[in-house]
Order: sequence, then structure tokens, then C-alpha cells
Amino acid sequence: MYRILLILSLLYFHLESSSAQNTFLKFKNFTTKNGLSSNYINCIFEDSRGLKWIGTSAGLVKFDGTRFSIYQNNLGDSLSLTNNMVNCIIEDDDNRLWIGTGKGLSIYNRYTDTFTQHFYEEANAASLSSNVIRDLVISSDSTIWVATDNGFNKYIAHSKGFKRYIFSNIEEFAYNNDLRSMGARHNILWL
Repeated sequence: MYRILLILSLLYFHLESSSAQNTFLKFKNFTTKNGLSSNYINCIFEDSRGLKWIGTSAGLVKFDGTRFSIYQNNLGDSLSLTNNMVNCIIEDDDNRLWIGTGKGLSIYNRYTDTFTQHFYEEANAASLSSNVIRDLVISSDSTIWVATDNGFNKYIAHSKGFKRYIFSNIEEFAYNNDLRSMGARHNILWL
């Protein structure tokens, strides 16, 4: 189930402190009235440049501290976002944003302001194991891992493809292949 927030409360806050004992938080709320594409927020990510990226049920939103820019899927445009249901966002070592959606993976190139799309293709073993992207993780060796509703995938940079990891029986994995989140630390992938 997607996390639903009616008002974006934690996007932009300042920690102010007049003394070590007297600390308080100041909140500023944003909604569709301020420029969000939706009030249903799935994820928030701050990139290396300090921009906030907000994954909503109606597209990807960039917030520069002053204004919102909305990125959405445009049918027939292979350089647009794969789908408007944005579930997760990460940034790689090349400053590209990886956006996991409900129907594929998008890689945002900030220099060209375009997306590269990746999908599950039944006949292509180097494609994703599913189009439903649940989580994205970068391990300490810069490997990008993609959790889906049908196993997980390792991005192979030199071929720009993926290696699929799908568990074939219940003994290999406790429940099923629908992975909701992952973590990585010291080159150990936690599922």
C-alpha cells in the first residue's frame, strides 16, 4: 500500500536553536495549491545539489526552494517519465536520478532534461524482472539494485542491462518475490 499524505509537512523545515536545550522545528506545508502535482506523496529525496525531488501519484516534482517543476509521462514520448506513479528515487555517482515507478524505471539526465526508460521485456533476459519498481539502493561499490514485485535486479553498467534475481521456491526466500524495500551496507544487500 502506498504511503498517503494529504499535506506535505516535512518537505521543507528549518531546525532553529537558541540554546542546546531550547530546540524547535518550524514547518511549511505544500499542497497542489502551491504547485505539487498531487497531495499523495510516496517518497522525498534530496539530491547532491540540494534540490528536493518528490515522488507522487501524479508524477515527479522538483522543488528548488522557490518553485515546483513537474515531470510526467507523455504517451508516445520515449524521453519522458515511464509512469506517473513514482515510488522511489536515488542518485548515482554520475548525478543521474533513478526513478522507480509503477510501470518501469526512469533515469533522469539533468543536462538534457530527459529520461531513459527501462522496462520488463519477456524476451529480453537483460531487462528488469518486472515493471513495478518498489525500491532502489546503491551499495558501497556503486552497484545499483532494483527491488520489484517479482524479485530484484542488479544494474550492469557496461551493458546498460540488468541481471535478474528471482527466487524459484519458498525455501530460498521466506515469502515471495514481491520485495517492498532493500538496504545496502558494506556491500551486503538486505532484503
